[in-house]
Amino acid sequence: MAPTGRSVTVAVLAVVSFDGALISSEHIYWDQAAVLAQTGLIGPEAMAGLPVVTDQHATLTDGPLNQLAAAGVDMR
Repeated sequence: MAPTGRSVTVAVLAVVSFDGALISSEHIYWDQAAVLAQTGLIGPEAMAGLPVVTDQHATLTDGPLNQLAAAGVDMR
């Protein structure tokens, strides 16, 4: 496949478990369908019924958790 020149924004979630001070496991989750949609490798017909967010940057940066963090709310 030739380069598309498109920008891609990917949300990544890492779930890390600890055993004392040591990391015992790490699971990383990301939305592969959103990457395929953003790069144009799958079209709207393939995404029908999938929970795909094609504009993840706005979703992530304008989301409620980031608004709370920007307001200085301690979320611990």
